[in-house]
Amino acid sequence: MSTSLRSELYVDLCLKDLSDEYVQCHYIGLDFVAYRQMVNATSSRTCLGKSPNKHNRVYLAAEPMSDEICKDIEDGKLGPKAEVKEQVRILRETYDWDDNAVRKT
Repeated sequence: MSTSLRSELYVDLCLKDLSDEYVQCHYIGLDFVAYRQMVNATSSRTCLGKSPNKHNRVYLAAEPMSDEICKDIEDGKLGPKAEVKEQVRILRETYDWDDNAVRKT
């Protein structure tokens, strides 16, 4: 039995006991919390990522994105589900990204 199922059964039993003894309770479901991180400044270190076969290496540094780019990602104009040619056009024309930077997205 999975941990989440056991947790849900435990909550169900507790609510049943509360309902039987004290107050009628209605159980809706377990809450899930999204965990997100934020970049506030350009990182001071360059990080290395390797492919599983160790033949490819990627060096990168984190830097914050503008609020406008974040909004376009949330709206679906940019990001993994957007069309590549449209993303390139938006990043080059709207946000004045360098051609080399746009090609690497």
